[in-house]
Amino acid sequence: MTLTTCTGYEVAGKCYWCGGGLKTKRRSYCCDEHRQEYYRHFEWSTASKWCLRRNDKCQICGIDRRDIPLVGEEGMYGGTSGFRVHHIIPVNGGSRYFNLLNAPCNLMALCHSCHVKIHKLDTLRSKEGAK
Repeated sequence: MTLTTCTGYEVAGKCYWCGGGLKTKRRSYCCDEHRQEYYRHFEWSTASKWCLRRNDKCQICGIDRRDIPLVGEEGMYGGTSGFRVHHIIPVNGGSRYFNLLNAPCNLMALCHSCHVKIHKLDTLRSKEGAK
């Protein structure tokens, strides 16, 4: 795996979150709290789950996730309400695994309908910009 630079401290012997020295046998973080913060800000799986946990409503239309009917276990949303995490500044062609664009300030929780609409608008804008 190629290491993505998110904080500038991603070098041997330093904590990836704060840049401080490493304690004992730790390899990348000086403490568990700094590991959790780094993952919450830059690792896609952790950052997206955190975004969904802190937002009960679609950040565009305001619909409450509890008002959206669940779709079956094997259905369209895999048994979820259809809430999605959207990158405000898109990750175009880059790796999502560790990325600066996974920071909480660049993520939005959206219902499926608004997520589809926003991507359609993005597609139209990019086509118009190419003209």
